[in-house]
Formats: sequence, C-alpha cells, structure tokens
Amino acid sequence: MMTSSAAVSPVRRGAGVPSWCAALMVGVGALGAGTPAHAQSLVGATANSAGSSTLIVIDPLTGANLPYLSVPVTGSLNRQVYFLTQIPDGRLAASIYTENSNADVTSELMLIDPQPGTSGIIPFGAPLNTSYLEGLEYSPRHGKLLVSFANFGNFGTNRLAQVNFDGTVASTTAALAGISDLDTILSSDTLDLFFDLNATSSPRVKNLVNPLPATTFAGFSSPPTQAAWFDGGIHPTTGEVIFTRPISGMSQLTRLVGNAYVAGANIAGGRQVRGMTWAFLPARGTVSSAPLVCPNVPVTLAATPVGTGPFTVQWQYRGGPPPASVADWTDIVPGVNVAPAGTGAPGRFLFNATGATTTLLSVDRATVPPGDPGEPNWSHAGVGQFRFRAVITGSVGAAFATADTTFQLVSDLNFDGVVGTADLTVFLGRFGQPAPLGSDAARADFNADAIVDTADLAFFLGRFGSACP
Repeated sequence: MMTSSAAVSPVRRGAGVPSWCAALMVGVGALGAGTPAHAQSLVGATANSAGSSTLIVIDPLTGANLPYLSVPVTGSLNRQVYFLTQIPDGRLAASIYTENSNADVTSELMLIDPQPGTSGIIPFGAPLNTSYLEGLEYSPRHGKLLVSFANFGNFGTNRLAQVNFDGTVASTTAALAGISDLDTILSSDTLDLFFDLNATSSPRVKNLVNPLPATTFAGFSSPPTQAAWFDGGIHPTTGEVIFTRPISGMSQLTRLVGNAYVAGANIAGGRQVRGMTWAFLPARGTVSSAPLVCPNVPVTLAATPVGTGPFTVQWQYRGGPPPASVADWTDIVPGVNVAPAGTGAPGRFLFNATGATTTLLSVDRATVPPGDPGEPNWSHAGVGQFRFRAVITGSVGAAFATADTTFQLVSDLNFDGVVGTADLTVFLGRFGQPAPLGSDAARADFNADAIVDTADLAFFLGRFGSACP
C-alpha cells in the first residue's frame, strides 16, 4: 500500500505569492533569482496516457526520475501537455496542444497548483484560441507568459503574444522577421531565447534584446539544424540551457553549449517528456506500509520524498483509526516510545524505534521496564490499528505522508507468534474482570469497553489459530 502525501497549506490564487514560495523568492522578480542551485527542481510532463499526464522530477545528470503529480488531460489522447513553465504565484502553466492537427481550434492553457495538487484547463483569449500555438514560457522581464503562434496554414509567419495568467491576451506583435518556425521559448531574468532550430539560416537561437513591444533580436547560438525538440529551461543559477528532444522513441536531456548540442542521459523508464522547466516544487511523498506485523519482528517503513530538496523527515505515530485530531500525532524518538492512554486510541503502547528522522523507520516491541504496569503490546483497540506518518519537509514547504498499519495477533496474549490454547488460558483468567486503561486485564479487552466479556471472547475466537508467517 502506498499513500500519497497531503500538503500542509494551499496555494493562494490571484495576486501575491504563496507562503511556501515566498521564502525562496528574492524581490518581486523571477522565481529563482539569487537562490542556491538546489532551490529548484527539473520537472517534466510525460506524454498523455489514458487521459492524464504525470509530472516527474528529473535528475538532470542521470535522467532518473520520480513521479510527483498526475494531472488530467481531457479530450483526445493526442492532446499533450507542452511547454511547461512556472509563474510567480507558484503555479505551473502549460499549453494543451493536439499533436498531428493543423486545425486545433481549442488551444487552451493548463494551470497546475503543485500544492495542494490540483489543475484546470481554461481557453486562451483571441487570437490564440483560433491559432496554431508553438512556444510558451513565463518571462520575468515581461511579467507575463510569452506565447509564439501562427495562423493556420501559414506556419512560416510567427508572432508573439503577451498572455495574462488567466489566458487573456495582453498584446500581440506583428510578424517576426527572420524567424520561420518558432517552437520553443526559454527565459531567465535577463534572457528571452527563441529557438528556430530547423531553420536553414543562422543564428538558430535568438535573444530578444529589449522587452516587447520591441522585436529586436540578437544572435545567441547557432547549433546544427534540429528538426525535432520539445521544451526545456535555463538554470536559475548556472545559466545552463537544457531541453528535451525525442530520440528513438525516448526523451533525451540535451544541453546547448556554445554552438553545439551536448547529448546527455535519456529520461529513465522510457518516459516521453513534452514539457520541462526548472521550478520550486512543494514537498510531497509516499510511505510504504506493512499490513501485517508480527510480535517481536521489526517493521521497516520507507518514506520517499519528492519535490524540491534538500529534505528532512520526522516520523510520527498515532494509535487507532481516524478520526483523531492533529494533536494526537506524536514525534517518534530513537529508543523507547511510550504512548499513554488517551492519545488517539485506548491503552498504552511501548515500542522501540530507529531511524526516526531518516527515510527508513524501524520499529519493534519494547521491553517493559521493571515495575512498569504496562504491557509490551501494540494497540489492542479493536483490530489493533496503529498509524505512522512521515512529515517530509523540503526547501519549499512540508507534507504529510501517512501509512495505516494493522498490528495483527493482538489476541496473542503470551507473545509467542501464535493465537492458541496458551492464550485462551490467559484470556479466561481475565474473563469477567473490569479492564480500566493500563490494567493487567486491559490487554484482553479487545474492544476497549473497560470489561473483558463475551464480545472480547468472540474477537479472540475469530483469530484463534492465527500465526505469523
């Protein structure tokens, strides 16, 4: 069982910057200005599969990747998420593009909230809603999205639009001289690069010298003609230009160095990535769970953080099934942990823990200290459910990833790994006794109603003969 994380606080829409993003921003300019290299993640949008695209966090050196968030892409499976970029309020913007269509009259803008993980698709305003869209990028120098577009049937004539974050068009330019097929735009604090890579003339990468409405371009690079490529980004600290291009049915990470392409790793897993950008991503994650836990056998739970690191992890525990208040969660500490009665489930629980602040948590039974009236047992509240969660904190906010773990064999009263006649003897010795929390009889009070009675006997007999594998 894998349980996805839940974000701590939502992204505020409209004007302003969400709290998780504001801490990493410098001034009111571009995302990433003045921040350390680790402060952004390379994120890509995979090809539409069964009506959804998966955002993945990519290692720019090895191509290894982790899934971050799935976003629905409605309509035809030919509709793809292209030209991913991040806008100042922390959301990701992308264009929805229909492959193999020269008459896509439903050009649309996708907006994705990384926190709490929602998305929506809205139409572009005129004239983009009836045009052939090509590149899309947030430009810090303009404070808007830059979108390149062409009229249907006239792909050699490209224009630029400045687009607001609600999809409305603020302005458009006349036809861009000397640009035949503008497919990709990459921007930084100081650059707006326009890629015309399949042009026969050079330079094939041009920089917009002055912000619009001026359309004066200067040559930036002239790599070899390249007929197929997708999207990328300019690293906010190093200035490295990286993009993805299709190679033999896969996506290859490629750098632009001077006038040359430097081929890097393929994106692992055979993933085809259309949109890619550098972005601040709030922490998310998953936690593995162990549905069956046996007495005296250590259990390891693994947390997998994803988003923008570096990450820290703090494991917490809570007894009993939900609902329970957030206050019921308790930080796990190395060594013996004692959960007193009333912290989310009846009874008292003792366990040993290692790795309480790492991605791997190991827990097992604790030995009862001399004179301690408690029992070295897990929860005996009904089915014996115990809950763990990892609080995953990245450089952009925190998230909770929770695992529900049922500790079986709560009827194993002598802790030998089998519910048998020896346990029946222990149970019958407590039958009919009051069972207040913390008492010796309480461990036979399986339904936690403060008395050992026929209901507990039925619970016990229903598990008679159970054993650890």
